[in-house]
Amino acid sequence: MTKTQEKQPPSPRGVKKIIFLTMLSLFPVLFLLVFEIFLSIFNYGGDVNLVLTREINGSTYCYINKKVARRFFTHQDIHIPDARSTVFLKEKSPETYRIFCLGGSTTAGFPFQYNATFPNLLQDRLDVLFPEKNVEVINVGISAINSYSVLDFTRELVNYSPDLFIVYMGHNEFYGALGIGSTQQIGQNRNWILMYMRLQKIRTFQLLRDMIGGIQNLFSNKNIQLEDQTLMEKVVADRHIALGSPKYNLALDYYEKNLEAIIKTAQKAGAKVILSTLVSNLADFEPFANEFSPDLKPIQVERWKMYLEKGKALEKEGKPNEALIQYHKAEKIDPRPAELYFRRAKCLQATLNADIARKEYIRARDLDVLRFRASSDFNAVIEKAGQRHQVPVVDMEKVFKPYCVDEILDNNLFTDHLHPTFAGYFWMAKAFCEVMYQAGCVVPKDKWKWERIKTTEEFRRIAGVTDLDLEIASQRIRILTKHWPFKKEIVLRPHSGSPYDSLLENTVEAMISQKLGWNEGHYKIAKYLQQKGDYEGASKEYEAVLKIVPFNYFPYIELANLQMRQRKYDAAETTLKKGLIFSRHLPYIYAKLGMLFCFTRKYTPAIENLRQALEVDGRAKLFKKEETAGAYYLLSVAYTQTGKIAAARDAAETALRIKPDFGDARAILNQLSTIGTP
Repeated sequence: MTKTQEKQPPSPRGVKKIIFLTMLSLFPVLFLLVFEIFLSIFNYGGDVNLVLTREINGSTYCYINKKVARRFFTHQDIHIPDARSTVFLKEKSPETYRIFCLGGSTTAGFPFQYNATFPNLLQDRLDVLFPEKNVEVINVGISAINSYSVLDFTRELVNYSPDLFIVYMGHNEFYGALGIGSTQQIGQNRNWILMYMRLQKIRTFQLLRDMIGGIQNLFSNKNIQLEDQTLMEKVVADRHIALGSPKYNLALDYYEKNLEAIIKTAQKAGAKVILSTLVSNLADFEPFANEFSPDLKPIQVERWKMYLEKGKALEKEGKPNEALIQYHKAEKIDPRPAELYFRRAKCLQATLNADIARKEYIRARDLDVLRFRASSDFNAVIEKAGQRHQVPVVDMEKVFKPYCVDEILDNNLFTDHLHPTFAGYFWMAKAFCEVMYQAGCVVPKDKWKWERIKTTEEFRRIAGVTDLDLEIASQRIRILTKHWPFKKEIVLRPHSGSPYDSLLENTVEAMISQKLGWNEGHYKIAKYLQQKGDYEGASKEYEAVLKIVPFNYFPYIELANLQMRQRKYDAAETTLKKGLIFSRHLPYIYAKLGMLFCFTRKYTPAIENLRQALEVDGRAKLFKKEETAGAYYLLSVAYTQTGKIAAARDAAETALRIKPDFGDARAILNQLSTIGTP
């Protein structure tokens, strides 16, 4: 073959064949790309990004997507928990210190909704300590998620200039979304789960996932889940995961790897990390489930149960030492069931052996095979991770112990098996704040102004936690504990039968059934208290809302009205000026400030604010006819008091044109007719 022949280009037929084969191979990719665009146009699956943006008063704000947890839940018959829509500026200023709090339901603040969460309570402390800085504490806690979700969130949040991550997670490793014992698991291989978390952000993959899930539900032999089942009931697939079993060890191993990845991701982005050990109720929650040794014969199981029941009967009779003898007999048959250690702990605590009792309580929790509370092994992983990466670790048990009987964690600080009370969350926030100081967060240690710190009572007032919030927590716990796996219903806030308690109960029932919003619930209670003359209590309800929704003008106005009724005019002015920061495009607060300044005889600023209110309303068209007429009337009063008679007449005449039967405007116009124009 000659060189000329070797260099000849392919024939037209060969070129067409190459093009055809190339197009054929690219067709699936092009099809999937077009299909993905099509699904995006119709917003299939909704927006599953963690952080969304919106414009507020000309600035771009970020907020946490309430529906982001849809990423992790694979079954459509489950109520997917919402995230908190915490808002923060997209452009971070040099004075801003940004903190993201990550974890499950405890970080989210269950059973409370907003103000009693440890991120909110931490925000209160940091605002007092650093009034010159903009410290942002952003709550990214969601119920029923575990370390996989937290890792996924961390990888996104590093793109939003974080300074610090506070991580409290571990109770949901078995039954949280993607957990090894959960109905929401998609396998037991960590690499596959991590890949799945990336794939499920693609809408085509979401469609495929939903189709497979729909087919599985169609042909499933399982009974349809009852509507009143709790999230706890619906997420449990494996009710028996023994300490040290293969599943247990696998979950612990994956937790350690995910925690390592979270710390490394945060530190690589230049952010600090603070971890916390996990706490749960030891003294008031017996283990949810026992597991006997597999080689135990039925007759031995019956004897074991007999000794246990005898011991419990002796406990009730006030004979703890005799009960311990029965428990010892049960232990000889089988030392494995968790309940045995819980009952022994009760007896030991009753006989003033608190230190030994504490160890028995911990052993009972660790042996509980229904794993809704993290075992001691998880705290060991947290402490080792902190040591390896030089990350501070809050010893939360040490924080809680002084407030519990015999320093054994109990319902003094817990609402149920692991969620803290308002007091529990309060001490968590204090502990995180103190560790931030030790770590030199926000500013170096020597720049922290501890002389600014307030008392416990002052911080509790600032928290904005009202009776309504406590009633919300009580009813949510009551609903939770009426169901499996709990053995008795818990009522945190007993009712006295008073009209106020009945109002609180009915209001919360409406809120839980989503017939009434959280804001509206507080407004309803505030109006009731105001009618009763309890202006201080009513003010607290509006203050509670303002801590969570500072962009809404309405509670500023209502709070200022209450302050004016109490003759707290300076406080009312401060309140309204705060509200004006977020509502300069609305006329309402300008008008209210104008009214306040007229009332306090500050007529020049009254004129400025009333004119601004009317100018803004000229564009927005939000005032009712009576409100516009009222603003012109007040403007006429202010002009009169400053000697601007012509302007006063014009304002009064305008008020009458808008509302011809406006008696006060007619009266001031008649008065002005007797005064010569200067």
